[in-house]
Amino acid sequence: MNHYLKYWNLCHRRFININIMNKKRLLIQVLAAVLLYVIISLILEKEYSNEIILREILEGLVFGALYGVFIWLREKWKQRD
Repeated sequence: MNHYLKYWNLCHRRFININIMNKKRLLIQVLAAVLLYVIISLILEKEYSNEIILREILEGLVFGALYGVFIWLREKWKQRD
């Protein structure tokens, strides 16, 4: 009985660690996407006023949120198969 409990705890900890790593990986990818979006948009805009920078950052955050949802749904779809 004790052996099964130790095995369960080990598997449960591994699942939690994997889940945390997936969240970290997702967050890093989303932040990288936002940063790239903002930098590329500012370069293409060729104007660096505060209003433009703020608008591009807000658009980058929206893009990052949508990209994060896309990645999350894709991973869930892969796990389902």
